[in-house]
This record gives sequence, C-alpha cells and structure tokens, in this order.
Amino acid sequence: QFSKKFNLKIETKKIEIESSKKKLKDKFCGVLLNPVYTERGVKTFMKFGLSHLSQDGGFVFLELGDEVIGNRFLFLQDFFTKNRLIIDEVITDKVYYPYLEVHQEDKILGKRLREIFDEKFLEKNPRLGAALFCFEYIPFLPKKRKTKFPMYAYL
Repeated sequence: QFSKKFNLKIETKKIEIESSKKKLKDKFCGVLLNPVYTERGVKTFMKFGLSHLSQDGGFVFLELGDEVIGNRFLFLQDFFTKNRLIIDEVITDKVYYPYLEVHQEDKILGKRLREIFDEKFLEKNPRLGAALFCFEYIPFLPKKRKTKFPMYAYL
C-alpha cells in the first residue's frame, strides 16, 4: 500500500523464518524484522535477514521491545558490531502493545500494577513499548584504525 500510494518500486515478502529455514532466491536492499524479543530470537532473525542482503550492502530495520531485552542489549550490540551493522537511528515511543499476562511473572507484575492503577486506566494505556532500530549494513570489513590511546564508549 505504501509503495502504491507514493508510486515507489518497493516489493515486500512476508516470511515465517522459523518454519522456512531455506534461503530465498532473491537478494534485497533492506529487511524489516520483528523477532521474538529474546537474544536468540533477535540473532536468528538478523542472521536470516543479513544473509539475504546484496553485496552492495543495505538497510535493516529491527523492531525490539525494550522491557523484555533489558541488560541483554549489551550482547546484542556486540553481535551488531561483528555483523558490520551501524545504528543510524533508534525511533522510540511509536510502537506499543497491550500487556498480556502469559507467564507467571507477567501475572505477578499485572497484580502489582492493578494495586497502583485502576482497571480503566490500565485498559486504555498500552504498557509494553518497542523501539525501531535502523541499521546500515556494510558488506565489507572496514579498515582498522590505529589510535594512540584506547577508546571507550558508554551508553
């Protein structure tokens, strides 16, 4: 619909990655991934998506829930770097989900939330958010730079 509305040549394919382990014949210039919000889920989807990008590089868009990933994001950052992905942008406060009480921990948290907020407030306000990570994929290994001093980065 987006492609038609703006007269763009965008072709999309919807794929169930877990049941379709085979590679597609086509190479793409970009992929949009909405994996299971676990470290393994993100890595599985990212590897599948990266294997279908062309040798010219491309773009990866990853939807990822902040609340569920938590401290595991540090391990994902290492994974992104090793796979030559550069974060161009992170878009927050746009994707929300209702809070589902699936696991025992969810039910405990839900009970605590109901002690603080009334039921009407909780029904109207979604409680789980996700961020959209926009990456640029570099298909080649960049040259290593020599520095006189070690470099550190803090998030």
